[in-house]
Parts: sequence; C-alpha cells; structure tokens
Amino acid sequence: SADGKFAINLTEGRSRIGMIRLLFQLGKGRFLGIEGNHHWSLPGVEISSSKPFFLELDGEVLLVEKVSFSMHPEQINLCTAVTE
Repeated sequence: SADGKFAINLTEGRSRIGMIRLLFQLGKGRFLGIEGNHHWSLPGVEISSSKPFFLELDGEVLLVEKVSFSMHPEQINLCTAVTE
C-alpha cells in the first residue's frame, strides 16, 4: 500500500460453504466486521508452521516452514520472501 504496510487479512473457523460465502462478501468489498475475520496493517509479516507448507511466488513453488515478507516503501512494487 501507499503507506508502506501490508494489509493482512485472516479468516478462521470456516466450513467450505462458509468460505464460498466469504468469497461473495469479498467480491462486494466486505471483510471487516464479519465474525472470524481479522485485519492488521503491518510493515512486515512472518509466517511459520510446524509442518512444511507450499509458498508460490511468481510461478515458483517452494516448500517452507517459515517465511518473512517485508515492505520497502518508496521503491518498486515487488513481493520478496526470505525463507529459511
């Protein structure tokens, strides 16, 4: 975003039908204020798991247990990940 922060949205506790309903809500621009949805605005984020998970960036797929994303304001818009 223009302020150099990620808009991070998380939803939890959804069934498959609940996820489909959420997609319709997202299509209408609605996310905040719905139970189970959370939002943060942060300059970076680190995601880790006890089990490896797939990360896809620009068509490349990596199997990772931890990834960090950071924003570099006033530079080109590019998403990079640091994996361990």
